Amino acid sequence: MADFLIERDDPPETNERNMPRRCVTHVMNKFNLSSFFFARCAGPTGSPSRGGMKPCISKILVNYTYNALMDVADCMNINPKSLLPKLSNESGLIINTFGSGMDAGVGQLTGDAIEEVNKYFDGYLREIRAAATAGKVSCQRIVKNPKLITLVAAGSGSRCGLIAPVEKINFNRVVEMVNLVGYNAGPPTAFKMFMDYLNRRVAYNKLPNVKRRLLTEVDFDFHNPKKQKDDIDGVERTVVEIARLNVNAPMIKKEEKPNKTRLDRIRALPEKIRTSHLLTFPEFLIYRQNNFDASILNPTNLGRVNDVKNPEEKEKERGKYPSFKTLAAPGYLNFLAAKDNAIRTTFETAGQSQWLCSDKNFLKIKPVK
Repeated sequence: MADFLIERDDPPETNERNMPRRCVTHVMNKFNLSSFFFARCAGPTGSPSRGGMKPCISKILVNYTYNALMDVADCMNINPKSLLPKLSNESGLIINTFGSGMDAGVGQLTGDAIEEVNKYFDGYLREIRAAATAGKVSCQRIVKNPKLITLVAAGSGSRCGLIAPVEKINFNRVVEMVNLVGYNAGPPTAFKMFMDYLNRRVAYNKLPNVKRRLLTEVDFDFHNPKKQKDDIDGVERTVVEIARLNVNAPMIKKEEKPNKTRLDRIRALPEKIRTSHLLTFPEFLIYRQNNFDASILNPTNLGRVNDVKNPEEKEKERGKYPSFKTLAAPGYLNFLAAKDNAIRTTFETAGQSQWLCSDKNFLKIKPVK
């Protein structure tokens, strides 16, 4: 799904059919109706209920909507500029728009329209797969996410199939997760880092001759970080513990002389920060939440600071180099996950449900069954 969440470059305007993202942003912002025309769905199946709310038109939602629209239009050889006035009138490109005639979703399809589409569904699917096999990138992205191209029953009891987001990722949970990062590091920093993580990973996967590293649910697991041998001292730790040790290594007190292990962590830190987008999102947050500057990590510079004995002169020498500071607490969400685990364990040990005071979907991007 990362292919649909990243902010793609606007297509070149030399092609008259190319439509920039700001067109979609404009339509989504301008579409305003009462809550009667916005639906709520508990999941991807069932009948919607009225009284929902128009979602916040965030960058993530615009990216997802724009990328999906452009890929479908390009894959099916449709001019998106011809679709835009219709979609602007029907739904404003808002996924939970719910018309008075049970017409639902971005396309505002009625039961009759769904039946008509379903008659030719297999043909559409063959056309998409054939184009993907022939190398059409937009079709390849669609085929890679099979839940995006599934049949929806025409009955009114199945309209949530056109309204609810793909179950693979719960976007409300993603926003909640990033907001929790923002509580500690500030909202602009949090959302910037989330998009930076997605963009860097997607860009890496486009490089020639590299083993692709596709994002999975494991990349966003804050509760159970994997264990591995620390490449600095050989001790087995969780990847989060290793990342914290590495990123905290440069925080040396004025009177402190770091040992070899700590200096090794400092020397290794620039490369670990540079490649952190290939790690899990919890590790990425730890490595990237800082104002890293390589000059203070130079052993020669550190040596100059530590060689000065007079406290005042030492302070002056240290002031010649940028200081290393983290932005809030590295690994903040892992602290929250640990507290959540402790709450679950306490009540489960007492013979009660572990979910009594804990949300089973806390910090999860995919719903827990």
